[in-house]
Amino acid sequence: MSKGQLLNIFKSSIFKTKVESEKAKKHFLDLLNSEKNSPNSSMHVSNMGGFQTRPFSYIADEDINKKVFIDPCFEYFDNFNKRKPVDSWGVRMSSYWLNQNSMSDWNIMHNHLPNNFSGIWYLKAPKDCGRVVFQNGDMLVMNDSNFDYFDDPNFYSRFFMDVEDNDLLLFPSHMLHFVEPSRTNEERISLAFNLKIEPTQE
Repeated sequence: MSKGQLLNIFKSSIFKTKVESEKAKKHFLDLLNSEKNSPNSSMHVSNMGGFQTRPFSYIADEDINKKVFIDPCFEYFDNFNKRKPVDSWGVRMSSYWLNQNSMSDWNIMHNHLPNNFSGIWYLKAPKDCGRVVFQNGDMLVMNDSNFDYFDDPNFYSRFFMDVEDNDLLLFPSHMLHFVEPSRTNEERISLAFNLKIEPTQE
């Protein structure tokens, strides 16, 4: 009798890397401080407490654009089987914003549709600042008794991630996620962003 084969028919993958750039970090921290000093600049979208800037759609510094947004994205794409030649399409950063959380601040469950991919770069992520949590899109799995018997991603309803300074996460924009309440008085500062795939210009 031949050995059975386990077929992974659906996947949810998160790409994690490190981006270390004092130039980029200074740029975004300066922007955060500038926005905090501007009247009516704070947004309330997913944040419960803390400070969330308005979204931006452009960055003039091409080095920062490549290092933080574009290069990690193409490294992520290298893990996928592509349906079209990579030179027939490109990717652009469509929006970004900054989040600052402290004690008890958190972010509710949300996704980033209608974008293709989304990311989070952690400028400051002290211990106990709140894990980012990804929710299985199939809500029925939360009532699946198989979780009681198998410690296996096939039966996870949520995936919890601890993060550190300079960690950068990339994931498909449809993935539901939230941030746990912070349990430290130290600031947790992150840059969230969205990416869109677009055909290259002829």
